[in-house]
Formats: sequence, C-alpha cells, structure tokens
Amino acid sequence: SGQIVAYMAPSGGSAEGAVAFLTIAAQACAVPLSTTMTQAEALSALKQLQVEHVILFEGVNAKNVIAACEEYCQINNKSLHHVSPFSSQHPGLFKFKHSLNAHDDCLLLRTSGTTSMPKVVPLKQKDLVLNSTILADSIGINEFDVTYSVMPLDHIGGISASILASLSVGAAITCEGLYNPQLMAEALVQSNPKPT
Repeated sequence: SGQIVAYMAPSGGSAEGAVAFLTIAAQACAVPLSTTMTQAEALSALKQLQVEHVILFEGVNAKNVIAACEEYCQINNKSLHHVSPFSSQHPGLFKFKHSLNAHDDCLLLRTSGTTSMPKVVPLKQKDLVLNSTILADSIGINEFDVTYSVMPLDHIGGISASILASLSVGAAITCEGLYNPQLMAEALVQSNPKPT
C-alpha cells in the first residue's frame, strides 16, 4: 500500500494493460509506461516518480524502456518483476515469472489457543502457492470450475481451499457471506454462472 509501481504492458487497449492498471491501482500507486519512450525519457520518469517496483510484460517490444527499467532498478536497488500472459484463452490474466518474495512470510495466523496462549503461524508465499496447487488437484477443480466460497477467510481452510486453490488453476469463485443454508440453496440454483 502506498508504493509506486511502474508497469509496461502491451501497447494499445490490451486486456493485460487493463488488468495491470486495475490490480495495481487497487493496492498501490500505478505508473503506466509508454512503449514509445526513449531510454532517457523512461529513466527520467522512473527517477522523478520514485518508482519502487517495475513490472515488465514478456513479449513487449520496447528495448529502450526495458533497458531504462533494468538500469534504474539495478542502480537504485528497486524491484524488477517479469510477467507473462497466462494463456490465450484467458485474456488479461498474467503470471509472475518468479514468485514475489517467495521465501518471505506473506500470511500470519494464530492457532486456536485451546490448550494455552495462541501461537503465531507464519506462512511463506511459496508454501501457500504449492499448497493451493496440491489442494486444487486433490479437490479436482480446474479452470472451467466455479467454486462456492462460504468458509471463513480468517482461517487457513477458507484462504487455501476456497480462494487460493481456485485461483491457482484459474477457476472462478462465487463468494458468500456467513454460511446460511437457504442462501446457499438459492445461490446454487440462481447464480450465473452456477457453482460447479
């Protein structure tokens, strides 16, 4: 939150550019870079805007901007991230070529504390990603499924099985508030698309 993230998506009104803007602006400050900038222009913009992260899309032909981003990140010890399109069947979705902070803790939970003081359980990004992929496989969901999320999202079960497992395979998610049998029955009948 509050960090400045520059990105260079494919030119024009691409779905990747739209999703990049929406996801970055929803949690940080977005700086779209033009593929037509000179190396000096791009370097000047990165410095002036004090960019902390740079995201480059695979296959974008903009050697000058790429060189400026690499130089800026190396000299200023800023983070450079590479992404690639998820698949041609999912326009706008992209994946990071390397997990961001994969070895850092990205989730802190507490045990229930039924026998003593609750203990802190730190979870690393790489472990959550691996766990979600294994869960998706064992549950048997894929990119054509629509899952139905009613599990609490302040617990590892809801986070891993309901959300991350679905996202790991590209499944859609229908989210519900507190579990209510009547609302669940209505959602299974009336939702569009219907949960699978």
